[in-house]
Amino acid sequence: MSLKINNYSLGIRSVSSRYIDSAIKELEENPRALDHSSSLLQRILAIDADRKTAYNLALDMFLVGIDTVSKITFLFFLRKP
Repeated sequence: MSLKINNYSLGIRSVSSRYIDSAIKELEENPRALDHSSSLLQRILAIDADRKTAYNLALDMFLVGIDTVSKITFLFFLRKP
């Protein structure tokens, strides 16, 4: 069971890392002034250019967005023999 959870965690990290890397690369190639339409990722990278901070923030937002579903899924896997 823990192997399944670990595989899901690695999958989430892999997929989200691709999108985060893509967003960071796009921001580096096309810098622009921050305004009301700037994304949270753009604002964080403008304040703190550390990629680790960007990864953690994006993963937190992603996991909060699926918090209810993840809890139900986790409970589902706990109950399976």
